[in-house]
Amino acid sequence: MAGNFTSGGSYFYVSNSRFCGLIELAIEVGDHIALPPQKTYVERLREFHGGIWPGIGLNLEEQFSELGERKFWSTVFATLAWDYFDRSRGDQSQRGWQVAMIAQCYTLSCMLTQLVNQVEHPWEPNPQPVDDRPGPFRFKSLP
Repeated sequence: MAGNFTSGGSYFYVSNSRFCGLIELAIEVGDHIALPPQKTYVERLREFHGGIWPGIGLNLEEQFSELGERKFWSTVFATLAWDYFDRSRGDQSQRGWQVAMIAQCYTLSCMLTQLVNQVEHPWEPNPQPVDDRPGPFRFKSLP
């Protein structure tokens, strides 16, 4: 069995453990970058996570029904994709898993971005720092 993420006619399947891991990582990063009004988004996903079973699916349109919520989670998954690409997250002694993780996080971000762009075009996520390191679109001023 596998978990799946769906949005309109788009979908992809991942193993049950990866499905659960993606949700857990999104909650972790979302909790870190959420502004006070966005904390409810994190709590709703945490509640969904509490009811996960093998083979469950996550319909992005239904789970993230508000425009602001879709923008928030698109940014969270873009941030995760960047952090794995930048090798600032995860066990770097193993090299076989990064490409799949980056692709899955990026795909989720793109699926959510597509939903946002149906209402507000053009919009794209801006990955947020989860620490003081610069990343894409995150520049430090020189001394």
